[in-house]
Amino acid sequence: MNNLFRHIIPHFLLLRIIFFLLILIWVFGFSLPFFIPIDQQTIILYQFFHKIYSGVCHQLEYKSISVFGYYFHVCARCSGIYIGAFIGSIISLFYLKQKHLKIKYFYIAAFPIIIDVLFQSLNISEYIKLSAFLTGIIFGFTVFIFFISAIENYFIVHKTNYSLNEFK
Repeated sequence: MNNLFRHIIPHFLLLRIIFFLLILIWVFGFSLPFFIPIDQQTIILYQFFHKIYSGVCHQLEYKSISVFGYYFHVCARCSGIYIGAFIGSIISLFYLKQKHLKIKYFYIAAFPIIIDVLFQSLNISEYIKLSAFLTGIIFGFTVFIFFISAIENYFIVHKTNYSLNEFK
């Protein structure tokens, strides 16, 4: 079984690099105003990305982070979720140990974001960008770690079931 993991680890690293690059592109796209100030030459690019992200976020300006007078293409909570996933993808590049995660950790990470949304929906508290952003980071990080772990565990199970003999 140990030989199996030595054979699969390089493939997992490649998979993690691919997810890291995809998330990097996604984060760059919604935070474009931070990297490229918007002017007459870049306004078309800004509008293009704004349209792309309208499918995944409500994009309400009062709930979004602004830089240089322009708003990110997603709200503070979505920004946190994506940045949390980005942080998780960076950490996953350096921490290759395979784990079977317990679902209780997912529920623990989801609890703050659920409470935050519930309290705002019930008018118990106002929308606070920092709270939305931080609960998003916790949730996004955890979802990414569970996601990558699930994919890798799936491949380990199938590789083990179908070709364990070639590693003996």
